[in-house]
Amino acid sequence: MLWHKVQGAGGVGADTAYSLSKPTYVQSQSFSGTVYDFDFNPTGTILFTTEVISGVDYLREYSLSTAWDISTLSLVTSVNVETEADFPTGVCFNFTGQRVYLAAAGPDTLNSWDLSTAYDLSTRTNFDYGNSTNEPRGLHYAEPSGTPTLFKIDSGADKAEKVTISGGDVDNATLAQTFILSQTVPRGIALSPDGLKMFISDNATDYVYQYDLSSAFDLSTASASGLSLNTATDGETGPWGVGFGDSGQKLYVSGFVNGITEYSLV
Repeated sequence: MLWHKVQGAGGVGADTAYSLSKPTYVQSQSFSGTVYDFDFNPTGTILFTTEVISGVDYLREYSLSTAWDISTLSLVTSVNVETEADFPTGVCFNFTGQRVYLAAAGPDTLNSWDLSTAYDLSTRTNFDYGNSTNEPRGLHYAEPSGTPTLFKIDSGADKAEKVTISGGDVDNATLAQTFILSQTVPRGIALSPDGLKMFISDNATDYVYQYDLSSAFDLSTASASGLSLNTATDGETGPWGVGFGDSGQKLYVSGFVNGITEYSLV
């Protein structure tokens, strides 16, 4: 399994990787506009964001001169996606890095581009879109049992949703499961590589919450872990996207105030 939103477990600090048991604030990085969601390439040297800048919607690619260090980023490619994906609220990549998925809250659709060069937005082609459920927010890609799957937030009903996409094609999206969340305004979603933990950000209460799943990637088995992170303590009073890096030793949270905030989990 490769790394999208969350990176492979193991190694130093594995006992607290992908866990909110002891997060420590590291730094925050500001951006030109509001960052809604984000994703990294597997090595942490490229960061992708959905941003709204002066009312215009963008999908942006940044290079990081030091892996996983958001203070070392520089802009590489900026794509205006207003026509294709109005109000892009979620972004993630498939495991090869040759398809990028966007959640568009304007038309309530799931969208995708193919990339002829992995993780290179300048090589995008074959834009596609498919219907979604109400008000999609946040995206996470996984392949439980080898099936391309998007996990997303339905903010219209405050649910986490599991959507299978046959052949990885958003035209062939099927709602497989829903899980009613206790969060007031859920926005971001991420899962651990083994599918046994799920993380949800709440834009209203300024917390990221951890759920445990007794069966991998099965939302029907999710339950609150009791672990959470108050992002307001570190200045982020509008958390949105949530994701991991560096083998789950780092947590990143995007939001309306700080841009992206980095935490150490080990």
